[in-house]
Amino acid sequence: MIFTRSFVLFGVSGVFGFFVDAGMFYLFHTFVENPYICRAFSYVFAASFTWAFNRRFSFNIKEPLTRSNKVLVEWLKYLSSQLLGFAVNYTTFALLIFFVSFFAGEPVWAIALGSIAGFVVNYSAARILVFKVDNSAS
Repeated sequence: MIFTRSFVLFGVSGVFGFFVDAGMFYLFHTFVENPYICRAFSYVFAASFTWAFNRRFSFNIKEPLTRSNKVLVEWLKYLSSQLLGFAVNYTTFALLIFFVSFFAGEPVWAIALGSIAGFVVNYSAARILVFKVDNSAS
């Protein structure tokens, strides 16, 4: 894969999204013991953050975020497009904490590895399905 501007910025977004994901995971985990449930909720927060970052910076969408239906539809489309990447991400996380005691005790590392596993799938889906970036544009 060629390291385009949008690809690199999508990676930056992913790093920030990881911190949102991990932070929300630990926040939820203070109230709910089940790490699988906490991870499902934390991912929605992280994906929402990365949608806003990616639309503005990675894919250079200048239209401001407003309460319009168009923005809501785009956000839902983004979350939907990320489902395959989420499946890869969440499965990696779940398998690691279930089978490897280190990751059960330190789930932040499983979150990180899950995020890396889903990255390419998520980038491709966002680029092709949501923001419809022309190959020559970035």
